[in-house]
Amino acid sequence: MKNHMELSQGEIEQKLISIISRLLVLDASNISASSRLQGDLPFDSLGVAEFMMEVEDVFDVDISEQAHAEQFPGRPVTVGSLAELILAVKKK
Repeated sequence: MKNHMELSQGEIEQKLISIISRLLVLDASNISASSRLQGDLPFDSLGVAEFMMEVEDVFDVDISEQAHAEQFPGRPVTVGSLAELILAVKKK
């Protein structure tokens, strides 16, 4: 199995979708890279915080909504943009 440093954006997106599916008890086929964490998915603010903590643990990264806002000004947090942010942080 690849370590998280070697994962592609698509593989990271699939892992994020798997986590979201488990936390929200949703069918993974209803979640895509363009799904917004708040708006498209039924996360409340506590749910987003729980999700982000799990993402940090799974991918061994330290990220925040502020880091997302700095990387992608004006863009909502989506599965795809979160995957891009994880890749950017892992490359540092």
